[in-house]
Amino acid sequence: MNNLFANGRWHLDADFALPRVPAIIKDDQGNEVEGGLLQRDALDDDVEVIIPAWEFIAGRTNTVVLGWRLAGAPFKEVARFDFPHPDTPGDKTVLLPAPTLVSGVHELSYKISVAGNASAESLKKTITVDLTPPDAGQRPGQASFPDELQGVITDEYLIRETKLECSLPAYFGPAVKDVATYYWTDTNLPPDGEP
Repeated sequence: MNNLFANGRWHLDADFALPRVPAIIKDDQGNEVEGGLLQRDALDDDVEVIIPAWEFIAGRTNTVVLGWRLAGAPFKEVARFDFPHPDTPGDKTVLLPAPTLVSGVHELSYKISVAGNASAESLKKTITVDLTPPDAGQRPGQASFPDELQGVITDEYLIRETKLECSLPAYFGPAVKDVATYYWTDTNLPPDGEP
């Protein structure tokens, strides 16, 4: 990386690394899932973004300009974070504002600005925000139990088998890490207020 001061302006010449987002879902090996799907519970607040260390220009305020937009769109600034002198160089944690987290496939990147002069854009990270409930929010179909039960589960059956297996219906739009929660109830279709 070269830092240049020319014509009264600071210029940063570098390939800035991808931002890191801890809230992206990881697979069983600890790798981010394809498409950078954010955890659903992370979407209620601002999302933590880690900007990898850059060649910090000492004696000047270094500003991270955070960009967020739908995939393929041009850079759109959504937040700025100042790191004034004598801040310590190193990775910096900033926040992606929660109001920007709408459903879709997005790109996250940043620029470093010194004395009001922005660098080139960093590498872009693809992030997916999925706010659509599985099966478009429809009530899931009922579980199917073994035919031998004939609709009645007895204590004798549970003691003998020690477990109860059932089949759950498929649904529209399954995605990685979807959670299907079923509840045991004493009515055929539970009221809307009952989970």
